[in-house]
Amino acid sequence: MIAKDFIDRRLKLYNILPKRSIAVVYARDILQRSPTIPYRFNQFSDYLYLTGQDRPSGALVMYTKNNSLFCSLFLPKLTEEEEKWSVLSTTKFDDALKTSGVNSILPLSEFSRWISDYISQNPTHTIFASLPPHQSSKHPFRLLSPYIDRIRIIKSAKEIQFMKKASDITQKALSKVLNTVKPGIFERQIAARFEDTCINLGATG
Repeated sequence: MIAKDFIDRRLKLYNILPKRSIAVVYARDILQRSPTIPYRFNQFSDYLYLTGQDRPSGALVMYTKNNSLFCSLFLPKLTEEEEKWSVLSTTKFDDALKTSGVNSILPLSEFSRWISDYISQNPTHTIFASLPPHQSSKHPFRLLSPYIDRIRIIKSAKEIQFMKKASDITQKALSKVLNTVKPGIFERQIAARFEDTCINLGATG
């Protein structure tokens, strides 16, 4: 997917929202197994679908500015040490801007104040939000997910092509791994072989 794909998706979504709406989509935060070991990270699908960003934490905001859709990404600003040692995505602001096609990128530390100011200055606007499971917001947002579901039902030609490729990879990986199943093999070994085969065939995970 390229920036234009994400721009088109956001425009389609915003066009079916009520007038004078603002939409907020949160990224998934890292869940810690222990103070130093995180659980395996998978990005929240709504956020990934609209931004293409797989780095943890952040928020996408969509609203009208000068009678046009304006989109901002709020991303965590990592320290030099975090960028060096993080096992997760550490996409730079410039790269995120290029990939997602949003109008601006701001530090996540400014988001809480920004959204509070926007709500107070635009009290008649309807606020919609989509949050990952087990995450919450202090603001009384309306659900955005039903609107996202409406645009995700209809697949583009590129999405259909990716789905066919994923199906083909899955079929080939299953056929290859099933031939290795025998008594004495643990399920985790089969799962590891399946994932490794999928990646070797061109999948991202």
